[in-house]
Amino acid sequence: MTANLNVTELLFRACVEEVKSGAYLILALELALLVLKAVRDIEAGEDYDEDASPGTNDINYITYFFRAFTRDVVKARSNDFVFMMADRVCNMIHDDDLSEVNLRKVFKENLDSGT
Repeated sequence: MTANLNVTELLFRACVEEVKSGAYLILALELALLVLKAVRDIEAGEDYDEDASPGTNDINYITYFFRAFTRDVVKARSNDFVFMMADRVCNMIHDDDLSEVNLRKVFKENLDSGT
């Protein structure tokens, strides 16, 4: 099923599920935008290896997410979510369609459809 989903939709679904845990003080869209910001920071940083293959999980990527998910965002971080996002960094960076505009569009479409 997930093979038909694009990177933006996968991020949307992951954030919606994560926020359902009740540990977050922000909405799913805000979490997705926070993840996107961390990904863009990784891409711009010196830790990013442009030649890394998708699914490569660099320990430095995890650090970006730990810094992003502060106490004003989450009551208790989910290591599973952090590692899942770190595993997806290369895919998110290489996806030309992943943007704030497209995240907002996917969230709106799913709100309108009731999913």
